[in-house]
Amino acid sequence: MSANIAVTSSDTAEESILMAAKELFMLGGQGRVGMRDIAKRLGVSPMMPYRYFPSKDHIIMTLRLLAFDDLTAQLESAFNRSTDPEQALRAVCSAYFLFASENANSYRLMFDVWEFDKQIEIDRDFGPQAKREVGSWAVNVKAVKAFVEAEALPIEVELGAHLVWSGLHGLVTLYLARKLAFGVGFEELQAPAIDHIILGLREISSTITD
Repeated sequence: MSANIAVTSSDTAEESILMAAKELFMLGGQGRVGMRDIAKRLGVSPMMPYRYFPSKDHIIMTLRLLAFDDLTAQLESAFNRSTDPEQALRAVCSAYFLFASENANSYRLMFDVWEFDKQIEIDRDFGPQAKREVGSWAVNVKAVKAFVEAEALPIEVELGAHLVWSGLHGLVTLYLARKLAFGVGFEELQAPAIDHIILGLREISSTITD
């Protein structure tokens, strides 16, 4: 990885700043990202990043929203490629795991960074966009809804969606924290985890009718 990122004519200044911030985040988390650090990495004056972003928090939030956009697009694509509701739900789960494994640092940025030093400014400047992650959640809900309706399960869709979401996030969190230390790896666990999610939705709905 280069220690200095050149701002070229093919890249906008905003893209270069975001790239530098993302690489700094990869090196040391949110605390490693600073406006002066970004400028130094770009080889520009310390004030240059401020011309495009009011603060570090604005850069972090922008990176987070872009990452959620990518996740949403991948989940939507997986859902749309499927031919039946169960396959669609399985595909969405697989796409979630794939995104996390291929974009570990973006995933950490999406789910680990929730508080900002300039929270008031973030809420003011981003408004409803700050909730962009609902796009990914909406695909999850859509997949669960299609599955529940196809199998005529009595479980509430919102409950089912929360169970699926928490199941996916739980395994990914263990993987990214390097807590899968007992002999079975992330790739081996994905298919059984999805089987367990599908079975869980069916079993929970059966207890509702008993």
